[in-house]
Amino acid sequence: MNNNIINFSILKFFDIQTKPRKGTRPIQVIWKMLEVGWIKINTDEIAKKCMGYAIYSDFLRGNQGDYIGSFTSFMGVQNSIC
Repeated sequence: MNNNIINFSILKFFDIQTKPRKGTRPIQVIWKMLEVGWIKINTDEIAKKCMGYAIYSDFLRGNQGDYIGSFTSFMGVQNSIC
């Protein structure tokens, strides 16, 4: 099951029962307006399995919430805490 609202709405309309992916849960992210001249950077990391490929990504916003840029970088094979 994908966790986007359009898919969820369609499944709900047809009364189809869904089972979320194991370990998924919603996370609330609140953006607060910054002072002029400041940039906010949100960072996230992903690692598959305990020992495997890993990436990180950043999303940049200006003080009014406007999109400035984003990037993703490959970190190689990493060991995550399991």
